[in-house]
Amino acid sequence: MRLEWGTIKKRTRQLKSGQSKTEWLAGTKAEPPNPRRWKTCATQQEALAWLASQRLAAGDATPDLTLAAWWAHQLQHRYTLGPFKTWRAYHDHARRLEPFIGRIPLAELTTTQINAALQRIARDQSPSTANGARRHLNAILNQAMKEDIIEKHPGKAAVTFREPQARRPRVRREMVQKILDAGLPLGNAKGDPRARLAVALGIELAMRENEVASLRWQDITPEGILITQQVERLPGGESREAELKDHAERFIPLPPGLRLTQIIRECLADARALASPGDIYIFPHNTRPNSPVYPRTVYGWLQRLLAAATRRELKAAAAEARDPEEIPRLRFHDLRSIAISNFRADGLDPYLIARIAGHEQISTTEKHYIATDSADLAAALTKSDQASGSQNSEIA
Repeated sequence: MRLEWGTIKKRTRQLKSGQSKTEWLAGTKAEPPNPRRWKTCATQQEALAWLASQRLAAGDATPDLTLAAWWAHQLQHRYTLGPFKTWRAYHDHARRLEPFIGRIPLAELTTTQINAALQRIARDQSPSTANGARRHLNAILNQAMKEDIIEKHPGKAAVTFREPQARRPRVRREMVQKILDAGLPLGNAKGDPRARLAVALGIELAMRENEVASLRWQDITPEGILITQQVERLPGGESREAELKDHAERFIPLPPGLRLTQIIRECLADARALASPGDIYIFPHNTRPNSPVYPRTVYGWLQRLLAAATRRELKAAAAEARDPEEIPRLRFHDLRSIAISNFRADGLDPYLIARIAGHEQISTTEKHYIATDSADLAAALTKSDQASGSQNSEIA
């Protein structure tokens, strides 16, 4: 028996009007649900998950079991999905795929239908999002094969999309300085030392926002900064310390006399002036003692600094009678791309850049973070032409 969402809502209204659960379940092989659990079935995904779990518990893995019902059943029980962050990714990709192939029975799902759905996601959102949906869909179908619900895996031959080489164009050093200077006091505008330090760590040292949020005072040494952990937010507003991505603990030296060292040390001194004697974290939570801020708060600091930089640029342009320079719209992770691209433009070895960024593979750094444009290609061709011209003159 196949129950669609309209039937579920109709029977829900009947149940609320006084019908017993036994009468509601007439015609199915399931047992009456737990009353507390039934009250939480307020969405389509949850209701389908409940129906799928009841059918599976009764040994009724019928061929009309849809992909959405099976996926929701997996989410409900969190089979092999790991921590909440991974479970959330599975939920988001289920929401993206459900309008296209969610109502198709698992036994009738084909590779052509999967490819069509993934192409729509790649076109409307991004290739990386489509690739993530493909990986999670394959994991869900693998579980269906293990439990003998389907005989063939239609997602193994699904298309893989080519992701863009770099996420953002490189931002000039002058623009970086304007963004950082927006955190300094100017006239009636108060400075924002914590926001300036957080942005400086991202745009100068390629640190992730989770790593910035979890930074402790004991990690700051006279020689540099030790990055050993990151903050992971949990459901319910809690947060916890977690291992770094790729388990890549790293030490970033700050030799004296460098421009980068001067900026970071200056920002750290301003943040130290605002810190309390018992603070463990450089960016402590306002209401939770001995806890770091949420990574989302670090992102908000960046947006505040970009807004301040835009206001200051408009005032300066009006005073100097010139056109204002546009302040780019950035995510915090874009600061990481800017830092890595600037390292490469300064001639730093790709292996050392990967060490600073905490990447296990150099290919990850080159594929996703190092931005190249026509100006870079023109400069490289000019340099190559000059080198070959000097060699020819020496031979002559």
